[in-house]
Amino acid sequence: MKRVAIFGMLLSLLFSLVLAQGYLPAQARAFEGKAPAGVNPLPPSAPSLADATATPTARPSYERPLINMTSSTYDPSKAYVGGKFVLTTIFKNSGQKTAYNIVLTFTSNDLQSQGNGGVQVIPTLDPDQDATMVQTFLIKSSMSTYQTSVGVALEYKDADGKSYTQTFSSAVSVYWLTLNTSTPTITPSPTATPYIRPQVVVTSYLTDVEALRPGATFNLVLRLENLGVFAARNVSVTIGSSSSGGTTTTSTNFLPVGSSNVRVIGNLDPKQVMELKQTFVVNSSTSPGVYPVTLDFTYRDPNNTAYSEQQIISLLVYLIPSIDVSFYTEVAAQSVGKKSSLPLQIVNLGSSSVLLGQVDVSAENATLANNSLFVGTLDAGSNFTMDVDFTPLKAGDLPIKIKVSYMDNFKNPQSITKSLTVNASGTAAGTPGATGGTQGTPQPGSTPGAGTSGQTAAATGETWLQVVLRVVRGLIGFDSAPEFNPATLFRTGTQGQGQGQSQTTRTP
Repeated sequence: MKRVAIFGMLLSLLFSLVLAQGYLPAQARAFEGKAPAGVNPLPPSAPSLADATATPTARPSYERPLINMTSSTYDPSKAYVGGKFVLTTIFKNSGQKTAYNIVLTFTSNDLQSQGNGGVQVIPTLDPDQDATMVQTFLIKSSMSTYQTSVGVALEYKDADGKSYTQTFSSAVSVYWLTLNTSTPTITPSPTATPYIRPQVVVTSYLTDVEALRPGATFNLVLRLENLGVFAARNVSVTIGSSSSGGTTTTSTNFLPVGSSNVRVIGNLDPKQVMELKQTFVVNSSTSPGVYPVTLDFTYRDPNNTAYSEQQIISLLVYLIPSIDVSFYTEVAAQSVGKKSSLPLQIVNLGSSSVLLGQVDVSAENATLANNSLFVGTLDAGSNFTMDVDFTPLKAGDLPIKIKVSYMDNFKNPQSITKSLTVNASGTAAGTPGATGGTQGTPQPGSTPGAGTSGQTAAATGETWLQVVLRVVRGLIGFDSAPEFNPATLFRTGTQGQGQGQSQTTRTP
């Protein structure tokens, strides 16, 4: 089969050569240019082998103006945040027609065009002609990246009025400045330093109420400082929304009192500090918890660049039980040295139940018993009573302190201390009387004392020898009571005035 195929190919090649040289018989030439019957002729456009010659491809030609940006340069030492630099660009007409009314527009998010708004015009640009454009930019103080770009948009026309548009981009590397001295001498540094711009920051804040609770009125004091190197102009702050537990509400938990929540501060120079005070009231429906409060600041730098920032502080609302401590019944008269009972009660004045811990009662110049108890859950409007054993040791008004412990909503132990006052009268038993007398044998018109232990020889009419003999008799078991002397009943003198005391004056 291979031999047959090769033989067929040789015959076909031989026949083609014969046709090319015109070696055909007359009969065959009679059909030249004609198709035999039943055979479709070749289309007129079909080329023959004799017509197949190589044709060179023509190079396309731009029949229009075509502008390219061939160069873009700037001085890197001038490209720092807050500074100005010059961008130099070169444009060339690479087309074969003249470009007319070329409008160039320079744009950038981080750069601000100076002098012309970023729009420049080239009247005409012939083929192979170039033009150099110079544009000044200010690097905005709000820039926070090391690199930005400048976009250039071109619009132009050809001689027939047909419009064309093109866009280009040029990269610009930016750096920050650091202050190496106490004077405002700016030195370039490759290391970025924050706040090379005006930067108003809340460095601290406080409230004049130690623990905020629903319904409390308080003053919020904000300490503001400009930490940037440029002045902040027309500073204002809006003390806005607050939220808790992921649910945000606008100005419903802390409501301003006396003025609105928008405050105008004015200008803040670099490193300048000021305090801002605003009065608020905690909404009575606010639940205990942590509430973020937003502070929205707006201001401008010396180049009139606007800044809008939001900062957040947190205010804590505490669970403070509303309780009252008092006597649930009238307190009986208190006497020095005599034990009595203090009828104490704790009442929950709040609208919800509270969990109270230990109750401790203390007092100075008194002895207490049963003065410590655990309360537990106390429902709204209910009370807890306790009776404390109380023995005064001193006459007068005695303060009683009642300390109630509880756990706040932040799991921290807290306490509430209340104070009550009771009055005690009288003196302690065995207290010496006035000068010149002691408790002893009752005298006419006097109050009986504690016994005969305070009798003296002068009071009984005995001599010192008789007293010694009575002591000896008592030691050996005999009766040692003094003998009754009627003469002592008729001695003249002045009786004492204190309870259980007498005062005598002997006459010669």
